[in-house]
Amino acid sequence: MADHVIIGGGMSHTFQKQRGKTIGQSLFDKAGYEHIERIYAKAKAKGIKIDIPIDNNYSKGPDDSALRTVTWAKEAGIPEGFSGFDIGSGTVGMIGDILKNTQTLVWNGPLGMI
Repeated sequence: MADHVIIGGGMSHTFQKQRGKTIGQSLFDKAGYEHIERIYAKAKAKGIKIDIPIDNNYSKGPDDSALRTVTWAKEAGIPEGFSGFDIGSGTVGMIGDILKNTQTLVWNGPLGMI
């Protein structure tokens, strides 16, 4: 059984929106959004911690080199007209700290595209 489930990439924006954050034009899974509370409840019942990014890099598009960073705990989120494209440096550190004590890792997909 997992101790941690790290949600990153486009899927993480749906989790941020469920927390009341704005996600601009970032990927959003409307059908998945309806299941998030149940996912958190099941994880809590099994002692599994769900980790989502503490910061993300965002811009107007994948070719926009002017990346900005949102720190989720301090800000409302990603403004309209912008999209999240990658995890931020704080999240990289958070994941590194989790992985230091990991014996088995199952990885699915990228955490960003830039």
